[in-house]
Amino acid sequence: MGIRGIAVAVLLCVSGAAQALLSNDYEKTGLVQALQRARADGRHVMLYFGLETFCPPCKYTRDLLSGSTLVAAYRSNFHVVEVDLRNPGDEGRAAAARYGARWAPTLVFVAPSGKMVARMPKGFHNEREALLTSEFVVQKHYLRSELEPFVKANFNATGAERVFPEKRVAEAATTDDRPRLRDILGQKHER
Repeated sequence: MGIRGIAVAVLLCVSGAAQALLSNDYEKTGLVQALQRARADGRHVMLYFGLETFCPPCKYTRDLLSGSTLVAAYRSNFHVVEVDLRNPGDEGRAAAARYGARWAPTLVFVAPSGKMVARMPKGFHNEREALLTSEFVVQKHYLRSELEPFVKANFNATGAERVFPEKRVAEAATTDDRPRLRDILGQKHER
């Protein structure tokens, strides 16, 4: 292999033309088509924002999603959209802006209505977390809890019994009992 062959191999690796991001076990579509399909069949959409090269967390998350357990769980429950952040295209760029994908890897789970219901800004750490995230989205636990507390509370749980941490509610504004300027100026002062 001469210099020309090495140059072609390097260009293929850097350009992203060598392979898809996720394994071929997933039927991948664009966001618009995935949302149309999701409205028709009621499944959620999973958007995977990642980089094909030079991203160890992306490779780890891709390897997790390519495992047989997760392929079975995710293929049957989600329409998968993948976006290479290095070369996103117009639709991918719009999806990244809409759902706030600023890191690689970022996984975004979207309801059939197009509303984001869960987001994993740094990818999955292990298979258990990925399975709990799938359960959280598919069973619509996002209506009762937030993703991170749900995964933490149920990570070591056995059986089908799940713990649902309370959703954080905006705290009521504390009463401000400091004197107001008009009240101070309205007082009669003695000298």
